[in-house]
Amino acid sequence: MSGSVVLKPYEQRRPLGPVARTFSVLSLVFIAAIYGIMSVIFPLQIIYVPLTPILLLFGLSLWLLPDIGGMPIARLQSLTLWFVALNVLWPSYVAVNAPGLPWINPARILMFTIFAVFIFNYSSSQAFRDIIKERTDASKYIKYLFWGFWLLTTLSLAFSTDQSQSLPKYVNNQLYWTMIFLVSAVLASNTGFVSKLSRIFVATTMVLVLLGILEYKLQRVFWLDHLPFFLRVDEGLLEKVGDVQARAGTDVYRVRGTFIVSLYFAEYLALVFPFIIHELVHSRKFYQTVVLFFGALGTMVLM
Repeated sequence: MSGSVVLKPYEQRRPLGPVARTFSVLSLVFIAAIYGIMSVIFPLQIIYVPLTPILLLFGLSLWLLPDIGGMPIARLQSLTLWFVALNVLWPSYVAVNAPGLPWINPARILMFTIFAVFIFNYSSSQAFRDIIKERTDASKYIKYLFWGFWLLTTLSLAFSTDQSQSLPKYVNNQLYWTMIFLVSAVLASNTGFVSKLSRIFVATTMVLVLLGILEYKLQRVFWLDHLPFFLRVDEGLLEKVGDVQARAGTDVYRVRGTFIVSLYFAEYLALVFPFIIHELVHSRKFYQTVVLFFGALGTMVLM
């Protein structure tokens, strides 16, 4: 206790006496014992009960951080581009299932890394908070609609009939919706980011088109047979992914790509198709034009 580190510009006004140190140690041991008992007794679905005080203390610690300045825009941009690429190329159902933790895959690791960078700098940099406010204030209507939507989703928790299911989904939404909205508002205003994002979409889609053609030829998701045991987190889901999907009323195989069902894959291709056309129109190199042309054809066929 006496050798604890105090962050600048804070300082320890008065060292703890022997009675206070003993009480602090015993309190810490008692709290650890209670948490250990709750972790054993409580099911995973309501682990948020013992986790709530820890999260509140974590939030308080972030709020107390001193202003160190700086804006990690370049780091956030790099992490976001990698997240987009891996989120497309890596199937969500291929992950490591560690006990007591959510599925772990490269896209989720990057997501939590983005969250750590974002929340730390939001708490410790006034300049970063100012640029977020400036970018989100650019369109008042979008800002009010987004935060109105956030308020409604938050209030809906009070009316949930199953809090153990609603709270984890709400937390996920804060990562994949709220935080990503703020990060995108900051990054999309930077020169060159949208072009890089477009190229990431197109490049990863070209890979999916090649894999989709091979999958159509083999009439199955071919990589399922080659997954190592530690990446097979849900055998029931893998069997569902491995089942053949055909168009209604026909026996024409529908390609899934890296998505769970073929409909999601088709929706993604429809979303990315305008980016491919844009890159094709603005291509100035012959080999790029050829690749993009056949990629556009493959995208239309697979849709």
